[in-house]
Amino acid sequence: MKLNLQNLQKKVCLKSRMKINQFEEIQKKLLTNCIYLQDEEFTVCGLKFYATPWCPNMYDWLCLKFEKLINQPEKVKDLQNFDDKFFFKNDKELEKIFSKIPEDVDILITHSPPKFILDFNEFGYNRGCSQILAKLLDLHKLKIHLFGHIHSTYGYEFLRRSDVLQAASREKDHNTGQSTKTEPSNDDILFVNAANSHKFQPFYFDV
Repeated sequence: MKLNLQNLQKKVCLKSRMKINQFEEIQKKLLTNCIYLQDEEFTVCGLKFYATPWCPNMYDWLCLKFEKLINQPEKVKDLQNFDDKFFFKNDKELEKIFSKIPEDVDILITHSPPKFILDFNEFGYNRGCSQILAKLLDLHKLKIHLFGHIHSTYGYEFLRRSDVLQAASREKDHNTGQSTKTEPSNDDILFVNAANSHKFQPFYFDV
């Protein structure tokens, strides 16, 4: 079914270059029947959720993606303007932001995947966030980590905490594709790359 926007009585248009914190008043007015978490925690049925939207800077990836623009300096400069703006932060800022994630969180929601875990982009590079991966080592109660961002590695896998330690040490042969394990164990963390696409179906998990 195709949505005809002309038939809608009310429309909300958000300028794409607004900073995320400029949406606060809009969120309060529109999101009346749900909970929006931005660097915040919320407990549901005894499970502590924490969500944070920030991603690593992407200038180098954007240059690769739009390689045909490399010989046009003005275009490359436009790409570089994405760094340290909108949802994108440098490594130092990300480390500070993610240090606020409570160590007793059960379910973590981020936009970017952790480094080496379901993070292969279309060029075959690991584009996950090193700062998120480092923080996972402190989350001793973590059961599920939900993220998106990298559409080419949509899927899920169960990893033992020891596997996360291996990823943190940048083990070269770490499995970033489909998991070889099909059933969770008591010390597993479920990682879900739920990057949205029209061809992908949602995941359902019993927690």
